[in-house]
Amino acid sequence: MAFIIVPVSQYTMAQTGNVGINTTNPTSTLHVKGKGNTSSTETFKLENSNGTNLFSVNDDGTVSGTVVSNLGSNGTGINGKNALVKTTTEASGTNCANGGIKVESGLDDNNNGILDASEVTGLKYVCNGTHGTNGTNGQGVPTGGTTGQVLSKVDATNYNTQWVTPAGGGSGATLVLQATKTTNAQILPNANGSGSGTQLTGDLVTYNNATTTVSAIGTYDSNGVFTVVQPGLYFVQAVTRSQDAATATNTTNQNLYVSINGGGPTDINSFHTIYTGANNTNYPAGVKGKGYTSGMYYLTAGQTVRIIGWSSNSSTAGQPLKTDGSCQLMIVKM
Repeated sequence: MAFIIVPVSQYTMAQTGNVGINTTNPTSTLHVKGKGNTSSTETFKLENSNGTNLFSVNDDGTVSGTVVSNLGSNGTGINGKNALVKTTTEASGTNCANGGIKVESGLDDNNNGILDASEVTGLKYVCNGTHGTNGTNGQGVPTGGTTGQVLSKVDATNYNTQWVTPAGGGSGATLVLQATKTTNAQILPNANGSGSGTQLTGDLVTYNNATTTVSAIGTYDSNGVFTVVQPGLYFVQAVTRSQDAATATNTTNQNLYVSINGGGPTDINSFHTIYTGANNTNYPAGVKGKGYTSGMYYLTAGQTVRIIGWSSNSSTAGQPLKTDGSCQLMIVKM
């Protein structure tokens, strides 16, 4: 038999153990079926001994009774308590070897918006990690410098910089090197195309006394070699003067050329100006022997500039170059 039916009421107990009221097919442990579908009839009601309605479920799904009142009006319920979190800096010590943050949490029992000490129920620490090894100090910038100067590379070496004064004026030209000859009264070899050695290549003219240098743009060594640091357009001018010969009319001029990267007179990177012929007898004493060359050249970093010279006569020996500063070399970056 599937059901036991008690005639005194609509009470049903199935073999599954489910109990039904007003239903012969209970589908849950207690299955109560109402007799209507409005608020005027009740499906379930719970009273105390005084007959007070503690809790009722009406057939339309609404509820009533003192239990419902205690839960709040319109079924919204009573507001719960706010959870609060408080963070403070934790000094280095037992809790955090390297310091950190102390995190406290709890419910705001007194609703004052502050987590009081008595309300703290949770405590955690967020600690800083171990300090790493200090890195190597950076290169920094050179000391010194004056107002208006800028930092510029000296050469291709990393961090090799210096303070320099930018070129002024509208042209942007910078005097990079100005040097004179104050020692080594050179006698340049004769210009003899059929000879050998320096008669074919000329001698390096040395200007030992560099009165102006800007090493961030180009360097000049004691051998008379200028090395480019900053690529660009350069103007090069060289002048020589020699002592007069005992017979002034026998004084010869000097023929100069610009050698790039050490090239000889026939090299494509060697530049010749107009050949300065033999002495002009009409020149005054003291300037009868002279030489000159100049030119504009585009140079790249690392290229070198040398001034090479001969005596302008193939047979008459030249005279010593003057060391009074009248032999001059000037290089300007445009």
